[in-house]
Amino acid sequence: MSDPHGEYTIAIQQAATEDSPRAPARSGAKAWPSLALALILLLSIFLNFFNLTQNGYGNPYYAAAVKSMLTSWHNFFFVSLDSGGFVMIDKPPLAFWLQASSAGLFGFSGLSLLIPEALAGVASVAILYILVRRSFGTTTGLLAALALAITPICIVTDRSNTPDSLLVLVTLLATWMIFLATETGKLRWLLLSALLLGIGFNIKMLQAYLVIPAFALLYLLGAPLRLRTRLLHLALAGVVLALISLSWIVAVDLTPVTQRPYVGSSPSNSEIDLAFGYNGIQRLLGFLFHSSGVAAPLGGSLYNGMTLLIAILEAGLPSPIRVFNQQLGSQIGWLVPLAVYGLIVAIGRRQKRAPLTREGQGMILWGTWFLTMLIFFSLALNIHTYYLVMLAPAICALAAIGLLKLWAAYGKPGWRGWLLPLALANTAACQWFILTYYPGWRSWLSPLILVVCILAALLLVVARLFAKRQNIALTGPATSVALLALLIGPAIWSCATPLQVSSPLLLRAGPAAQATGYEEATEKLMNSFIPDSTRVDPALERYLLAHQGQTRYLLVTLNGVTAAPLILDTAKPVMALGGFIGIDPILSQQQFKALVAQNVVRYIMVPAPKIDLRGLPPQLLKMMGGSDNKQQARPGKAKIVYPLQSQIMDWVFSSCTYVKPTELQPDSANPDQAISIKPGGALSQIMFDCASHH
Repeated sequence: MSDPHGEYTIAIQQAATEDSPRAPARSGAKAWPSLALALILLLSIFLNFFNLTQNGYGNPYYAAAVKSMLTSWHNFFFVSLDSGGFVMIDKPPLAFWLQASSAGLFGFSGLSLLIPEALAGVASVAILYILVRRSFGTTTGLLAALALAITPICIVTDRSNTPDSLLVLVTLLATWMIFLATETGKLRWLLLSALLLGIGFNIKMLQAYLVIPAFALLYLLGAPLRLRTRLLHLALAGVVLALISLSWIVAVDLTPVTQRPYVGSSPSNSEIDLAFGYNGIQRLLGFLFHSSGVAAPLGGSLYNGMTLLIAILEAGLPSPIRVFNQQLGSQIGWLVPLAVYGLIVAIGRRQKRAPLTREGQGMILWGTWFLTMLIFFSLALNIHTYYLVMLAPAICALAAIGLLKLWAAYGKPGWRGWLLPLALANTAACQWFILTYYPGWRSWLSPLILVVCILAALLLVVARLFAKRQNIALTGPATSVALLALLIGPAIWSCATPLQVSSPLLLRAGPAAQATGYEEATEKLMNSFIPDSTRVDPALERYLLAHQGQTRYLLVTLNGVTAAPLILDTAKPVMALGGFIGIDPILSQQQFKALVAQNVVRYIMVPAPKIDLRGLPPQLLKMMGGSDNKQQARPGKAKIVYPLQSQIMDWVFSSCTYVKPTELQPDSANPDQAISIKPGGALSQIMFDCASHH
């Protein structure tokens, strides 16, 4: 009697290869993959575009820069935060050039800013399908595409104006080119891959380089060329990568500092320093810079400490299992165990060193991509949750590859045959762990996932122990049902995302009612010194517009995030004195006094010298090293010790006139109270008028 499981395995393997570019496709086999892919792409379009307008402008800091970029080609080229060209944002230009082009064509709106990223997310799903399909067949490609389409962190990032979704798209295009280069040994494909990675550098700087180990290893091991030729090709690709990557930042650094904005978040006013410092090694080690330009760890100053504390609250402390923690697990950790098993099942498979088969190429590429980024994001101290979208394609590809490889191994003798039930049970257990942080869902979703997957695993074990009695009519559907159960969690978190307004500064997918204590603490701490709204108190706005006169800048703020709402509302120049978070050493006290004397600036607004840290975890508060802001006083009544831009603040507090809220709102009950920059907001500000010192 023939082995029914063996026949089923052969059928699966045939289905996985029948759409290969090298194999003639039967007419009847063309319809279902196209239909399945169309449905997956429609799902991606829905998740990325439904209710997209509810997110407003997205991150107001980036949106304000795009609005300012539209005022002149100078501001466009230098991605200036303000239309006065005072300071640049802390990212390279390409993503924002694209957003500005969209806003120029369709008018400045939240939708025109968000459409490029949403489209990039859909395109990434389609390209991942193509890449996985070419190596592992149609079924695997479809599963990988489906997994990426419902990865929660990808959905919330695709619906924002951060540059990460565009970086993922460009990286996947570069992956396509490196596959072609490895398969053919032709230099042009390798150079094109390097060019695309250079473009990626100009989208998100060094984050684009995280795939280089995977690309270099694949070409070195797999290209059908002599070792000397492969090394020479890689060297030439490195030259192209460097030329494209450094083209814009070198152009900025060679421009005289008096003819361009200050490079935001760089203590030395250098894009190279920004790329390899703030956006490079500091993301890994967590070192930040004082306004004096001296590198310091977390305990250096209050605001530096809070910046890193926010990153820790947002993404969790470094850990080998960080992707399963309270902050990241529900965003990207659902299918990581399947991806790990996808690597395990490939261990020991013998391949010719060169040329590699397409399957061998895929295992090297996705495996190295996964391990490199998993290690980096497990160790990096200062990251945002949405950075992990770069890890998502490798997780989805390996999870799909792993599932089908495990199924194929299940029908054969050897230890690998036991990995399928183990993988299903372990993945379900990890999802149960992720859901422990969400009481509203764990009560019913955790038992559902566990019961389905454990029953499927037990059925697979029994069928394997009693091979003569196994029935493919049971084991095949059982595995499929278990897979569907494992997709429920990420699908719920993804589908819930378009139904709620996401915080523009703290991107998180999933049901809003299930916010964790860490999320609440992070938002509370962020709101203590930077706003989370793109709306400004109308009374404050009317006052500033009425009293600006011939002053060039409508207002001076301490940081870029506070300046952004006013830029968006008024389209006027607003000066962010210290760049993004207020620590950039852009002006000295004498330079600021000169700007006041020249009527360039008049009004300055800074956060009230009180930061509410109550309710934060004590162990994290200890990391801040104490407060630099222990002295507090009523505005205008006594000297205020301020940790940021201290020399300028000393002069402002001693020489400028405190603007009482009664001047903005005559019916104000407390004339000495601080000003709220946004309606109903918790952020208190104090404003001074320096006009008397013109």
